[in-house]
Amino acid sequence: MSSISDTPIKARARLLATIGNELDFALIAVSLCASISSARAFLRPLACGTEASRYFPAEPRVSSIAAIKLSKPGLSETHLSLIADFYDLVDAAKALTLRIEHHDGRTVAAHGKGAKPLIDDDWVTVSGLWRRSAAVGYAAADAVHRLAGKSPAGASAASDSGLELLINRVVAGASPCVTPAGDLVYPSWADRRNHTRRQLNLAATLHVLSDTLRPPSAAIITDISQSGLGLIVPGIDTGRARQPGTRVAVVTNSGRRLAGVVVWASAERLGIRLIEPLFDSDVLLTSSVAPSNVSRR
Repeated sequence: MSSISDTPIKARARLLATIGNELDFALIAVSLCASISSARAFLRPLACGTEASRYFPAEPRVSSIAAIKLSKPGLSETHLSLIADFYDLVDAAKALTLRIEHHDGRTVAAHGKGAKPLIDDDWVTVSGLWRRSAAVGYAAADAVHRLAGKSPAGASAASDSGLELLINRVVAGASPCVTPAGDLVYPSWADRRNHTRRQLNLAATLHVLSDTLRPPSAAIITDISQSGLGLIVPGIDTGRARQPGTRVAVVTNSGRRLAGVVVWASAERLGIRLIEPLFDSDVLLTSSVAPSNVSRR
């Protein structure tokens, strides 16, 4: 029998799971940036236009120190320090990456005619920052997930061996997200299908949060689970919306807003991983608009 006290306990666990989920996504983005930086440091081939700055982690919302202190999920000063150190390292790595990419033949004119070309040692330095970010970020995410315990939203990617192995390779200086041919690959396990998936046919719009000039695209939610959803976006182009790691919002016709990250794209279909997992009692998972047939996500 549940008690009234179960409600704040579940709410705290769900909040911790959401914080951990956001850290997980940041870690995958950090791994992409670290892989690109390491490949450049060791002069490995990279596909044309593969810039680390295109894959920067999004600015934290639920996992920012200000948001955490406001929501009071029960994190200790040690945990807060880990999270703060992680985002400080990410900010430092972002700044240095942008400076190197600007000097690296793209916007050299902005730095004056006498700008000295940067050599691969600079990429070694920025690669080290991304790798250190990955190590600290994983420690922070792991601590948050351990505190969350058996969250009603389920464990997130940080508890999977996939992310741990990826971070270990990144910290060791490898480039696990860059193929020998120089193409960038998104971890296939990031779109885990461990929640019940319900089939839908629900009209919505897709908003690309990193591109405010891009108008919303009409979309259909084809399936949904606690952890993610599938979309059909007729006529979608090959722009930012199709890039894994892109932060988006899916808004239903009733005004419900679901924030997430693109994890895969195929033709007119997108797979979205939700930043904030849904409760199993959410109306989108239980409403009569969803057929009774289910599969696994």
